[in-house]
Amino acid sequence: MKLLLTFLCFHLFVLSNLALAEKRLAVFIPLSASPREVEKKLRADPVLDGIEPMVFAKFDDFLDIQQKKPFDYAILPSFYSQYYSDFKPLFRFRSGSSETFHYLILSIEKQWTAEKLTEGTLGIVDELGRENMKKYVSSVVKKADLKKLKRVTKYDDIFPLLAMGNADYTMIPENLMDYLKQKYKSNLIEVSRSEAIPNPILFVQVKTGEDKSPPFERLGSQTLKVLGFDHLVQLP
Repeated sequence: MKLLLTFLCFHLFVLSNLALAEKRLAVFIPLSASPREVEKKLRADPVLDGIEPMVFAKFDDFLDIQQKKPFDYAILPSFYSQYYSDFKPLFRFRSGSSETFHYLILSIEKQWTAEKLTEGTLGIVDELGRENMKKYVSSVVKKADLKKLKRVTKYDDIFPLLAMGNADYTMIPENLMDYLKQKYKSNLIEVSRSEAIPNPILFVQVKTGEDKSPPFERLGSQTLKVLGFDHLVQLP
């Protein structure tokens, strides 16, 4: 009996240390797949063995956990590092030969043209926090009146915002256009588009260091596909 208890205690000790040793990967980027579906694909990739993924639909949820117990790695919008200093860029995602994308400025009413952007309300998904999002939108959409921003927590909330008249325009990444258009069957009108924005980045926690990072450049095609890309480019 004593021997059995000793064995069980040792087994629990090993398991607890393995759990503590496990690295964590946060994902917060625009996705057409559900967070659970993306997590399933990430867990199936052998490159990420020993790394527990957490996919977030809301920026505030990610930031809350990050501040309490920082993630070792994160896949985030490239502009995150302009406002926060807890991660170091490792790789940029790419689609074909493109390392950039555009936000589309859309409306469902013909009266809301590009010339009226300063008069209307722009509905946006919060990707950086309230104050930082204002600064960011101002930098990529020069005509937007920042006094008239309406924030929501996820892209699925954007079109109800337009339909109820709580916003006149919205701003979405171009890679989500087909998904959202099909889902909501809306007659979307492209009013304008942002300047070119660098694609999302795979970051490493500053304290973790890149020397012990797994070979992310070998991520499988299915993993990359569910994230919306087809390969990675290492950053200097």
